[in-house]
Amino acid sequence: MTLQSLIVVALLLFVIGFCILIANYLNENMLPNIRSKLTNTQAQTMIDAGTQSLAILDEVFIIIAVGMVGAILIAAYLIHNPAAFFFFGVFMLAIIIIIIPTFANMFQDVTEDEKFSGYTGDYPFMMTIMQNLPSFIFIFGVAAVIILFGKWRGTGGI
Repeated sequence: MTLQSLIVVALLLFVIGFCILIANYLNENMLPNIRSKLTNTQAQTMIDAGTQSLAILDEVFIIIAVGMVGAILIAAYLIHNPAAFFFFGVFMLAIIIIIIPTFANMFQDVTEDEKFSGYTGDYPFMMTIMQNLPSFIFIFGVAAVIILFGKWRGTGGI
């Protein structure tokens, strides 16, 4: 189950990155109209606070990515798998590496769209991870396979 979780990580990173770009698009294109129609200063203050929070989403993206990968590596240590399943794990990792570039290519297509291309410079960490998503998943997939099948007998596993 650990290796299949890498697909979920890639999918969630894609969705989170896409939502960040949509939030920036809506902030720039819709909020000025909404703000001009509001007469309540408290609502305007809340909208301004939401706009300012968009600046930290790059760091939040990194924390989410590291947290999900860390959870997979910890789960790989805690799950007991017989060594006979090693080749199945490598085969599963190969399938995952074939699927993952699809997410990276879709995200690249979204960021090259004229509506979203202006926001990519605001999120350098997110863009780096998403542009290198296959490598990112491969490195942590290999680490998960090593941890999953390379632990000493009697350590790890539930």
